[in-house]
Amino acid sequence: MKKYLLRTIMVLIGFNCSAQSIATALSHDRKPDIREKPHIIEITTTTTYYRKNVTETLKTVSTYNIQNMLVSEIKYDNEENIKARLNFIYDSTNAKSITRKFETWNRVIGHSVEITEYVYDEKGYLIETIDKNVNNQPFRISSLKNNDQGYPIQLVLKELNSNFTGVEFASYDFDKNLVKISVLDENGKTLSTNEMRINFEERKFNDLVYNDFGDLIKSNGKEYEYKYDKFNNWIKKTWYKYLDGKKRKYQVSTRKIKYKK
Repeated sequence: MKKYLLRTIMVLIGFNCSAQSIATALSHDRKPDIREKPHIIEITTTTTYYRKNVTETLKTVSTYNIQNMLVSEIKYDNEENIKARLNFIYDSTNAKSITRKFETWNRVIGHSVEITEYVYDEKGYLIETIDKNVNNQPFRISSLKNNDQGYPIQLVLKELNSNFTGVEFASYDFDKNLVKISVLDENGKTLSTNEMRINFEERKFNDLVYNDFGDLIKSNGKEYEYKYDKFNNWIKKTWYKYLDGKKRKYQVSTRKIKYKK
């Protein structure tokens, strides 16, 4: 029986933003949801969630380097308190990240810090991630094996504090743009399998509809509307879903984009 990969990751290591998996490796250093040109300095995103009897508005401030890759991101709650902060350091190309620092603030556990180092082989393929605590001590290592095209086919995750080891395997169907990922426990028992798209920029799927700008407008019973600036970057996005046959708005994001002059 197939299960969602996220649920499996939570079974393996508990909820953790920096948890490495084949799915996260496939999206590693993925370009953000902006056009390649012109260069963007900062985006302030305000998102309002419309839930039953509750409306919540959150803010995110993101900065970018000369390759329009994310350098820093700060998330605020609805009272303008900082809840999380993310920082990346890149190599000389400004396109391949080598270090990530993730901080969170929580009323119960307080301030926490995790640092992730990314290791690459001579071809530039990601082969290892090392997660460290605030004292720069490693607590988790994820090792990857890649095929000749650089796609991960095996991941071995080791929790150093508990001697736990988990394994993932991936097989690819490039014609269908699908990857099948199997998650095994330390005894070799398959916990779950999951299929996902290899390349989310691929536009050939019948269940997805895109507009002329390449942005998704229909997917699995949901619809999306956009407003754009003069550089064709969206500055407002509205999410809709159908409930009892009626189209209902459940999320709206607006973006204030600062471009390099």
